[in-house]
Amino acid sequence: FGAQARGAGQPVDVAALTAHCRQAQADLQALVTQRLKEGLAEPAPDFAPHHKRHQDLQKQFEIKTTQCRAALRQAMSKGAPRLRQMVALDAALGQLLHEREQRLLGSVPVLLERQFQQRKQAHERQQVEADTADDPSQWVQPGGWLHTFSQDHRDVLLAELQQRWQPILGLLDAAQAAYP
Repeated sequence: FGAQARGAGQPVDVAALTAHCRQAQADLQALVTQRLKEGLAEPAPDFAPHHKRHQDLQKQFEIKTTQCRAALRQAMSKGAPRLRQMVALDAALGQLLHEREQRLLGSVPVLLERQFQQRKQAHERQQVEADTADDPSQWVQPGGWLHTFSQDHRDVLLAELQQRWQPILGLLDAAQAAYP
């Protein structure tokens, strides 16, 4: 019977739910890497394309995490009574924190734009001091200002994804604890 639940409520296939959510998380991580590589393939001297890319990825994060969370809630709501209680608690906390979370995550691109501008200005000062021509193809090379910004952007996006994933991991942990 393994990960299948016994007792009150319907069986919950914890292994299948875990695999589904882990795959969704891996897909989002790969999407972050892909989209940021696209940004390096078409280097832009302003923040607008990076801002759009960030917002698009945030939308994908929201869609996928909402889908996984809903699938977990649905499966767990048919399980043991303590899983149903966990689903109710998760739903209540989700509603309570959603607006604040969206507001805070919406401020991340503003902070990223500041960092983008700081890196670009430092690069421009360096070019003036060295009295060399600016070569946009060098921006995207390792050590280049845009490459470094892209790595920082990737780290921020992956941290955001991890933060968004915490409720899902909590639900999975509860399901695994209920049905070892």
